Amino acid sequence: MVGSDSFISGSGPAPDPRPLGDPAEAPNAQLQLGARIRRLRKERGLSQRVLAGDDLSPSYVSLLESGQRNPTDDVLRILADRLQTTPAELTGNSELATPASVETQLELRWARIALYNGDATDALAPLRRLLDNEELGPVERSEAQLLLATAHELNGQLFEAVDLLEQVGPRLTEDAERWTAAQTQLCRCYKEIGDLDRAIDVGEAVNRRLGDQELTDSAAVLATTLGGAYYERGDLARAAHVLSRVLQQTERLGSHRARGGALWNSSLVAAAENRLNEALMLAERALAILGESDNTRNLARLKVAYAWLQLETGGDDVEATRRLLLHAQIDLQVEGSAVDLAACLTELARCDLLIGDFEAARRTATSAIDLLRHAPTIEGARAHAILGQGLILSGDVGHGAAAMRAAAFQLQDMAARREAARVWRDLAELAAHAGETTLATEAMEAAAAALGIVPRSVRALLRRHDASNEEQEADSSRH
Repeated sequence: MVGSDSFISGSGPAPDPRPLGDPAEAPNAQLQLGARIRRLRKERGLSQRVLAGDDLSPSYVSLLESGQRNPTDDVLRILADRLQTTPAELTGNSELATPASVETQLELRWARIALYNGDATDALAPLRRLLDNEELGPVERSEAQLLLATAHELNGQLFEAVDLLEQVGPRLTEDAERWTAAQTQLCRCYKEIGDLDRAIDVGEAVNRRLGDQELTDSAAVLATTLGGAYYERGDLARAAHVLSRVLQQTERLGSHRARGGALWNSSLVAAAENRLNEALMLAERALAILGESDNTRNLARLKVAYAWLQLETGGDDVEATRRLLLHAQIDLQVEGSAVDLAACLTELARCDLLIGDFEAARRTATSAIDLLRHAPTIEGARAHAILGQGLILSGDVGHGAAAMRAAAFQLQDMAARREAARVWRDLAELAAHAGETTLATEAMEAAAAALGIVPRSVRALLRRHDASNEEQEADSSRH
């Protein structure tokens, strides 16, 4: 399942396209900044609590708006992103007030608004226009590349997102917060593609650079993503270690996003270790925490993940789980990525299987597969496995087994060994149910091999035993 780390989406009215920084707004620079923050917040229809988000407090925003505090560069960047503007415009930097740079800032602003509203496709044209401009400054070019990477990720074009993030990352190393956020996105994209080894390399490189310093919110989200990659690869002990540290520190951070993500991925580890009651408890805590935030996409993704866990733990109320998924599907169709929506459809297909509607399961799983046709992903392999289950249960064992084999081999190629073993095991049980004993035996052996369990010594012992028996029988026949 996907973790709950993600690009923050939302909605809001279009911004005022006029340049900011009217000197008549307030008597000094700090008061002017506060007045601009307040004016833009109201224009966007945001409360102080929503503007504060998980990173700040509403009281701090109030102090900023009244001119009693001067924000750091990191805080200024956070506020500018949520107000759909730039730090330079927010502070009234007159150096950007040339016609060309105003046009550039407007293009960036409209792209941010499109992404903020979940319209990734609408963001592509202005961003490509900007990047085609050879005179674009290095700061604006990096910003446009990061936004374009997010648009590609939301559209399911993960390889394109990875290429951009690999290009822009080295240029952000002087800005620790932005670099960490970009590397987190890169780690997540590699994880969703299924290149788990590379995802872990990226995440661990950030951890080494950050060292033992106090965990910031962006570093906590990175660690949560890294823990999810270890989980997908089957390294449960390492995943538990990474996530345990995040949970301890996020209790002090008070960040909804980081705490919710760490709790969810910890629940996955608990489920994998068959601690099912603890897994459900952790997942419910994650739902409660993220339910307090305004991040619709994260909450919808967590609903999908919670539905998956309910189905895994043998929940009897399949219709209630289906309703939860249908609510999540509505939000993900607006704000989710292709991977998010495919995960939701895959779980809906599992609900169809459980109620015995195999044809509906096949249709829904096929819809999930079609969403991810741009590139191989772990979620796409899971959808193929569910499609195979539907085919086998409806009597088409040959095609169903082929679909499940393909899914398992793809997961093995991605180093998702534990998930591959799960698909092989499911195929073995379905084959046995269908009376295909040879297929069942082959699938069980493949499941063991996927986890690195190859009984070479036992097989050698049995070969020796059989050879010895044959010799004894030959001696007996001669006498």
